[in-house]
Amino acid sequence: DPASSDSAGVPGGCFPCAKRCDLCKNFLKPTATIGSFHTNQVFSINGRLECDTKNVVYIVNDMKCKLSYVGCTSDSLKVRFRNHKSHIKTKRRTCELSCHFIDNECMHNLDRTSTKLFTSTLSEHISVTILEQVDVGNIELNAQDRLSICKQRENFWQNQLKTLKHFGGMNVREEK
Repeated sequence: DPASSDSAGVPGGCFPCAKRCDLCKNFLKPTATIGSFHTNQVFSINGRLECDTKNVVYIVNDMKCKLSYVGCTSDSLKVRFRNHKSHIKTKRRTCELSCHFIDNECMHNLDRTSTKLFTSTLSEHISVTILEQVDVGNIELNAQDRLSICKQRENFWQNQLKTLKHFGGMNVREEK
């Protein structure tokens, strides 16, 4: 598909890192296209995106509940997902994703007795895909400014993939 290749002809998509980190080994879904449970549309992923890519928008698909969550980070997804995973494990209500797992424990019977068992059971429930690396322009911008630009693209993807609560997804629009 020409739309999912970059200008050098390198195939675009979400790829695992060579190190096979926890995210890539257990949760990352390698793919050149993306959709959600809430729409029949399929979108091509442009550029080669990996767990260390910064300034990204990503989707987490809950395979049990058939719900999707779109998030963004000015850091790498590897770092952001480590936080998501920790908050789900420790039941910290920091975002819609962790709240969903806390509020739906009957659907998500996660083994929290050890990190290995938690990773194993959580990986049966979710898959993660990087949708886009956001062009933040000036790399001298601070993390808060980069995150603000990423949030605009996060909002775009939440609408495209219909992951907002009123479409049946997990996301809640932040009022400014």
